[in-house]
Amino acid sequence: MPRTPRPLTVAAAAHVALAGCAVLWPDTRPSRESMGGPANGALLRATRVPERAPGFSVFRTESEGGQLHTTRRLRDAVVESAARVARLAPGGAELVVGDFSAPFGGRIERHRSHRNGRDVDLLFFALDRGTGRPTRAPGFVRYDREGNPRDREATVRMDFERNWLLVESLVREDRFGVIYVFVAEWLKQALLRWARARERDPRWIERAERVMHQPGDAAPHDDHFHVRVACTSDERLRGCVDSGPRAWWLERAFGKLDAAPDDDSDYAWAVARSPELAAPRSGRRRR
Repeated sequence: MPRTPRPLTVAAAAHVALAGCAVLWPDTRPSRESMGGPANGALLRATRVPERAPGFSVFRTESEGGQLHTTRRLRDAVVESAARVARLAPGGAELVVGDFSAPFGGRIERHRSHRNGRDVDLLFFALDRGTGRPTRAPGFVRYDREGNPRDREATVRMDFERNWLLVESLVREDRFGVIYVFVAEWLKQALLRWARARERDPRWIERAERVMHQPGDAAPHDDHFHVRVACTSDERLRGCVDSGPRAWWLERAFGKLDAAPDDDSDYAWAVARSPELAAPRSGRRRR
């Protein structure tokens, strides 16, 4: 009698995915999706992003070679942020979304990272140079510190309002877990100046200043945003690797998102039965 093949473990599935082979017997246990690092990882049970949704469309469809697989959190971050920009600044062009990751992660064309479902490229919102009206980003246009295109033949300039609203939307939701928004330093400073001059909420300005970062080992990113989200606590236990320190608000709140929903009520029940659990330690004040 033939033996029934055993499902692959998560580690084995990641090894197969990284080797470029099909996963024939996926693990049936709950997946934590992202494994390894952005430049050497894998993606399990990916979520596919739609090619069009309210406020955004993809730069390349899947049939054109676009990579549209990611984690649920990054999908939600992009979909919800695009919709929010469209709501706050109506009448504008849609966000143009570049590559996420391959269905099982691993190496993809045009990218050194994007291998474990936690990276995406977002083209800058643009204005028509002649009329000043919003227009769909024609491609990866490089901009100088004034928001003018470096290519003199380009017909667009940078839309600082909508690009700021996009960054603000990405960083204001702890549940998205945005750890980096890679962008050229001169565009980061221009966006921060725009936000401060218009008295945007200082909480989101502080967060944006912390996560916007020009990479030191790649192009400066003066033609698009590169967004990366953090590993969850459970993903890290299964081998997901964050690059660089996480911002304070993620250290404070993001780990809690992976806790069981009854953690707080269980603690309250335990305190009710044993009040000494809630007593502060000697010599220290509770906050």
